[in-house]
Amino acid sequence: MQDIAARLKILRRRLKLTQTGMAARLGVSLSLYSKLEIGRNKLRPALAKNICRNFAVPESWLLEGKGALPEEIFADIPPGKGTLPPVGQLEEIVRMAQNPQFRELAQQIADTMQLPFPRALAIVIQEKLDQLS
Repeated sequence: MQDIAARLKILRRRLKLTQTGMAARLGVSLSLYSKLEIGRNKLRPALAKNICRNFAVPESWLLEGKGALPEEIFADIPPGKGTLPPVGQLEEIVRMAQNPQFRELAQQIADTMQLPFPRALAIVIQEKLDQLS
């Protein structure tokens, strides 16, 4: 049975990413990602959820080694690529980004997941937008 570190390496190779590329896709430092992949650091639940959500990987596979890695994983869309949302939604995003409660929550996420603050704020805003949809 493979451990989480080995499954992270399998996933990264399947995505045809370097450790640097994988760290960038996840919004974490290269140092943190490489330690996760060699089993030196424990994968935090929030980051595990982020990996599963971003690449459509079952949590049971990543965390427990149950089942198989799906044939189709989402790797074709480079980070930061895509179309801009409509102006009304952009205005809502800017408003949310200035909300002190959202910023405080984003800071807590950034500290917990070891993410850059802008990435954490984007996660908070995306979750709120998803709730509104």
